[in-house]
Order: sequence, then C-alpha cells, then structure tokens
Amino acid sequence: MILDVQGVRFRYGSEVILDGITFSARRGEVVIILGPNGAGKSTLLRCLDGLTRPDEGTILLDGRPLAALDGPSRARAVGYVPQRPEAAGLIAFDAVLLGRRPYFGSRVSQKDLRRVDAVFRTLDMEHLALRPLDAMSGGELQKVTLARALAQEPSLLLLDEPTSNLDMKNQVEILSLLRHIARGHDMAVVATLHDLNLAFRFGDRFLFLKEGRIVQALNDRSGLSADLVEEVYGLSVDVGHHQGLPFVVPKG
Repeated sequence: MILDVQGVRFRYGSEVILDGITFSARRGEVVIILGPNGAGKSTLLRCLDGLTRPDEGTILLDGRPLAALDGPSRARAVGYVPQRPEAAGLIAFDAVLLGRRPYFGSRVSQKDLRRVDAVFRTLDMEHLALRPLDAMSGGELQKVTLARALAQEPSLLLLDEPTSNLDMKNQVEILSLLRHIARGHDMAVVATLHDLNLAFRFGDRFLFLKEGRIVQALNDRSGLSADLVEEVYGLSVDVGHHQGLPFVVPKG
C-alpha cells in the first residue's frame, strides 16, 4: 500500500471542510474522488500533497507519516498536477526538467536529462519538446504538466480535475495515460473528476464526497447506483451498462 489516510479533518476557520476522511491507495490502481463543487475534493488533494496540513488524522506514504517528510523527500514521493496548469515562458523540455529539481540540486546530471527524455517517449510527446508552453493547446499543456510530475518519479500521483477544459478526445487520452502510468510504473494515482462516466470507465476504486464527508467508497464499479448519485449530487438519474461498464444519464 502506498497511501493510507486515517481520520483526516480540516477546518477553515470555523467551517469544517474535511470530516473524518479515511481511505487507501495501492500500487497500480487509479482512485477517483467524486462529488459536487464544494465537497472538499481539491482540499483533500492538497492535504495529500502536504500543501495543506490537516487539523486531525494521519496520512502515511509507504508507512511513513507525510508530516515527517522534508520538502525534497515529499517532492520525490508525491507528484501533484493542479487543475489549471501555468503556461510559463518555457519550452516543454525545460518545464518537464523542473520535475527533477528534488534530485539535481544546483546542477543537472545526465541521469536527469535521460529521465526527461524517457518521460517524453513514454507519453509519445517528443514532438512537443522544444515547443513553448504558451503556444500549446489545453491538451498539450496538460500532457506537459503530467510529464513534469512523472519526471519526479513519485510513488503517488495526484491530479486535480485533469480533464477540465479538454475536448472528448483529449479527455480519453489523458485518462488512458493515467491508467497506463499506474499499471506500468507501479504507482498509485488519485484524481478528482466531475464526469461520472469517464470516472467509471478508467478508475479502479471510487470515493463519493459530499460536504467534506465520504458518503460511500466503492471498491469496484458494481456499486454505482441511481440512489447513490441522487444522494451525492441531488440529481435524479438512470444508471445503465454498455460493454460491461456503467453509465449515468440524467432524467428529464
């Protein structure tokens, strides 16, 4: 097990944002966090990355408390892809090379350069290596941001809405990559999504959050029901199946 979260609570002032969150993530699997806006999904990811410290509870990475890791150790263990990648004035290769900063200190080594080259090949994006970030499409920029996280060689990869503002083709491509990365690189992937149909096509396990609490945790796709969706989202839906995968259609 890579990630073990036990009883995490986080308050912003007097408001409880996360309340008793408990779950785990194993190597080779994709865990999808679902729920309406304001459910606490992004805050949970920030706690898992160490950007935000919970008020209560424990977060263990490979059995070690996240809070006990220094910055470089945490950066080597956890890769974080935010919801809105920044298009800084860099070419793609240099942007991905920044993912090696926890390793190279003041000088870039040949090992760092080889690792970046390998990431570009893995994601089939060698043609983007010398392209400026501010000249890229949303899908290309998301790939570069993902590549930078992979260059860190983390055991845990966190992604906040990785398909937001992408067209259908790029959504499927990015999520297919995430599933391939989890399997092929023996890491755990935890991502937030809004699209239930994409989530249940590409995810392995699922957490439904509402008002900072886990309403239900599903260990596979079979537990998805219209009642669960209505409870979490306040929306009446039908749940059907196509080629063994569930899909959700709003009523009316």
